[in-house]
Amino acid sequence: MAVGLNIFDIDIPQLNRTRAIRVLLPSDYDSSNHAYPVIYALDGQNLFHKETSFSYDWGMMKTMSKAPKNQNTIIVGIDNGGDLRLNEYAPYKNKKGGGEGDAFIHFITDTLKPQIDSKYRTLSDRKNTSILGSSLGGLLSFYGGLVRSDIFGNVCIFSPAFWFNPTVLKLPETNNALRSRFYVVGSKNESRFMSDTLQQTYWALKNNGWTDSDFTVIARDKGKHNENFWSKEFKAMLPWLFI
Repeated sequence: MAVGLNIFDIDIPQLNRTRAIRVLLPSDYDSSNHAYPVIYALDGQNLFHKETSFSYDWGMMKTMSKAPKNQNTIIVGIDNGGDLRLNEYAPYKNKKGGGEGDAFIHFITDTLKPQIDSKYRTLSDRKNTSILGSSLGGLLSFYGGLVRSDIFGNVCIFSPAFWFNPTVLKLPETNNALRSRFYVVGSKNESRFMSDTLQQTYWALKNNGWTDSDFTVIARDKGKHNENFWSKEFKAMLPWLFI
């Protein structure tokens, strides 16, 4: 198995379509017999190469090449569906679209994850399984981390677009028996709603049983709603996964 970026297509039976998957393996994958944690990361085409990204990429290949060995992880980048992205990443439908988010989460948990676990040396338990997303991808990650907390033990959210489905912030009230860990970050100046969104996220978790050791919500003073900001925040977030 070649170390680096492995790209393949997979069927999404839940939605009757296919999708490209980009798997980044740790630099020592071939030289060891270790099993690794896995991050399932949305908007996969934006993570590794500028040529395939919306604007800048997240620079994950560079970040992971410099990460300490105790932070080695497999990153499974799941390409978005282009014009289908809004539908796939929003769990609830409104006038602008959405409504396929639950099916997309079940694609990740019931179709993609079993294939990744059979093809690669993974630590497949929830403690070592994370979901990550930004903007609408952050919305879907929040939803997935609550309704499938049996799978995703860690949820990494950047600049969440909760405005599209604000009712997701009520989910912690009824999905709090098995608590995933949450890391949420945004910038106060990326939109006029972000500060309120981060405050609401904090209290939605805090008021429903999450303790300070279960979650982190960070409001940065600077940062735009783009891949450049999320790239820096991914690097800052990475050690949190291994606490």
